[in-house]
Amino acid sequence: MHCGDKIKHETKIAAENALAEAVRKYKRTGRGGKSWKNLNVYQCHTCRFWHLGRSRDNTAVKFNPRAGLAEQPKILSTGELRRKLARLAESWERRDDHVRKQRLAAFKAIIEADKQVQTRDDERRRIQQAKFDEIIDSVRLAAEIVRNLQRPENELPQDDL
Repeated sequence: MHCGDKIKHETKIAAENALAEAVRKYKRTGRGGKSWKNLNVYQCHTCRFWHLGRSRDNTAVKFNPRAGLAEQPKILSTGELRRKLARLAESWERRDDHVRKQRLAAFKAIIEADKQVQTRDDERRRIQQAKFDEIIDSVRLAAEIVRNLQRPENELPQDDL
């Protein structure tokens, strides 16, 4: 639906105030008979602004002529503003504490994983060193066996006598 010729209101409150003025005008002038009773405020699906009219959906806000103008938002007192600021500061502090605890838990997990990796690396090095020592012992033993085999038979080692 094209809404180019309708008056656009940016907020619902502004539209309700315009509706109250229109109803007063229609009552005073008698223009439109009693059709002003069917007027309501609705949000346009095309432009997302608020209009006065006879919306076909059931979500329209009906005008109550006894209510008068729509209520303006209440202006907070200094004390209420201070209390609200204190609540916000407390909320922010709790959120900051929560974020710090999450970071601490993440750092602890990283440190624990690092320790496990270091432990595994140390174990792997110990096993490699033990295997290397076994290989060195095997090579020394093989070299001694080869030397013993290369000796002439008349030369017996001193241990065999």
